[in-house]
Amino acid sequence: MKPLIYYLYYLKIVLLRIFYLAYNYVFDIKPKKQLTIKDRDSEYSEKRKKRFNKVIDNNEVNFNSNIDKTFYIKGEYDEIMQQENRLEKEWKKRMLIESTPRGNIIMYFDAYKLGFAYYSDENVIPYDVLNGCAMKYVEMFRCLDFFLDERIMEDRTLPIKTIHYKEEVVAKKEDTKQFRSSNPVFAKLKPKNTETKQANDKSKEDKEESKENEPEKMMNKFISLGKIHNMSVIQTVPKTKGLGSFKSPILEKLKFSDFKKMLNMS
Repeated sequence: MKPLIYYLYYLKIVLLRIFYLAYNYVFDIKPKKQLTIKDRDSEYSEKRKKRFNKVIDNNEVNFNSNIDKTFYIKGEYDEIMQQENRLEKEWKKRMLIESTPRGNIIMYFDAYKLGFAYYSDENVIPYDVLNGCAMKYVEMFRCLDFFLDERIMEDRTLPIKTIHYKEEVVAKKEDTKQFRSSNPVFAKLKPKNTETKQANDKSKEDKEESKENEPEKMMNKFISLGKIHNMSVIQTVPKTKGLGSFKSPILEKLKFSDFKKMLNMS
């Protein structure tokens, strides 16, 4: 009896397998491809880009309504940043909590460094994932001008870059030119007396010159603050010595010697 039961059991498994294969063949059902972490990263970034393109093309809504005018006046901005100021405190309170393929990310805008500071579950987060979070941040907190990635913004004007980074970009280009001219590695060698060699060298020089003449694409700045569990949610109140803000005219006039006399009398 037992061998018959085993036989029927295995026959049932074989028939189910044949039916499964025939069903997939008839309806052309293919097994789902298992997505890798890079696939999920690209899906996330593409989804955020599509949403962001709608935001930057929307002229009906002011997506810079939360940006203080101080950010557009370099002299005033530099003066304020030399001391403890309200701008840094305000933007630290505006936090985005985003779920990504790389775990949770908590992000806010650092008004002093003009970049996006973030806490994360993982140590290393790809730039495209962070960029996706920044896209959502500037949309949510109405600060589109803080987004400085020229690959995404393309030909649109970036006032923050023009005001705060123009001098740095010019200085960087001058440094690279001086480095190339002074460094023997980049010295132009005398070509051999062959036409093909001269043509190849000329094409290479043209390519190098075109690359040098191309303006550098600016990207967003991201500042890692460590893991999320290192983040302190509660704001600490600075400790004050003595009586703090309490004042009394009696205590101000009272000397320590008088205080000791009062203790001895009691």
